[in-house]
Formats: sequence, C-alpha cells, structure tokens
Amino acid sequence: MDNTLKKLSFFLVAEFVTFLLLISCIVIIGYSDLFPYGTYTGKTNANASFVLNTVAVCISFVAVWLSIKLFTLYTEKNIKKLNFDSALHTYHIWSNIRLFILFITIAFDLIVYFLTLEDTCLFFAVVILLISFIYCVPSKSKLIDYWEKMKDDI
Repeated sequence: MDNTLKKLSFFLVAEFVTFLLLISCIVIIGYSDLFPYGTYTGKTNANASFVLNTVAVCISFVAVWLSIKLFTLYTEKNIKKLNFDSALHTYHIWSNIRLFILFITIAFDLIVYFLTLEDTCLFFAVVILLISFIYCVPSKSKLIDYWEKMKDDI
C-alpha cells in the first residue's frame, strides 16, 4: 500500500509540475512577440475588452468552486464503495480533472489578459486561480491522511 501511494504521489506531482510548466510557457509566449499583445485594449475596442474580462473573471470564480466541490463530492461519496486499486485510479482521475479545470481557466484568463492588457482585476483572478492551484499539490502525507480517513469512515 505504501509503495502504491508513493507511486501515485509521484505521478500526481509530475502532472502538477507539467501543468505549471505549460502555464509558464503561456506567460513566456504572452510577453514575447509571438502573441497578439494588446489587440483588444479599451482604447481600440472597449466593448470586446469589457466582455472578455467579465467572462474571464466569472469563469475563474466558477472554476475554483467547481474544481474543489466536484473533487470533494465525488471522492467522498463514491470512493468508499470501491476496492483500493479502483479507488486509487478514481482518485488519480479526479485529481487530474481538478487540475485540468484550473489549468484551462488559468490559460484562458492569461490569454484574455494579454489580449486586453488593461484590467488588473483579471490579473487578480489569475492569482486567485494560481493560489487554488497550489492547494491541489499532491503529497504523500496528504494521500496517506486521506486514505486513513477513508478507512475509518468505512
């Protein structure tokens, strides 16, 4: 069991680092000349800038809630019914879904930020998403605590 949790922890950390590297690539591309930097600024297209920023911020807040709530609801209700190997596989899948929801939202917010370049509210939404992304960092101690709690509930 300990070896299996250690292996799962390694894969989850590797996937987390991969998502962080992809976010870093988006930032690097955004600040390079490869991206249409500031295409929808408020001076040239105020309506598009407002709509993009509003949609991005709303999606950010929904994504944080959705990623945390879906993961908690599904893992607490359905993993108890599964055997250990199936539960680990399900936990791995839902952890990836949670990271993917946050990654897609961060990527969308960064792209909108680079397109509009004037709304600091969107930058703060990206910061909030990155903070929630950090709370998704898997560790072996978190996995062991989680599985001990699951065994006690059964």
